[in-house]
Amino acid sequence: MPRADTNIRNQTINAKIPKVVRLAVLQRDEGRCINCGATESLELDAIAPLAEGGAMVESNLRLLCASCMVIKGRW
Repeated sequence: MPRADTNIRNQTINAKIPKVVRLAVLQRDEGRCINCGATESLELDAIAPLAEGGAMVESNLRLLCASCMVIKGRW
C-alpha cells in the first residue's frame, strides 16, 4: 500500500509545505476529503490562499479531493 502522502496530487504546493505539516494535515483529516470523505485524488488546499498571504501551516491547510477542488473553484 502506498504511503498516504504520496496520494496527494498537488506536487507544486507540496514542495513548499514542510513534510511534517503535510503529514499532520493528513492525520488530522484522516486521509479523507473534508467535504465528501473521498480517499482518492487528494490535494492540499489552502483555506486562505497563499497569494493572499495565507501561511503554509496546518491550521490553514485541508484535504480536498479533485472533485471538491473543482466545486470550490465555483464558490
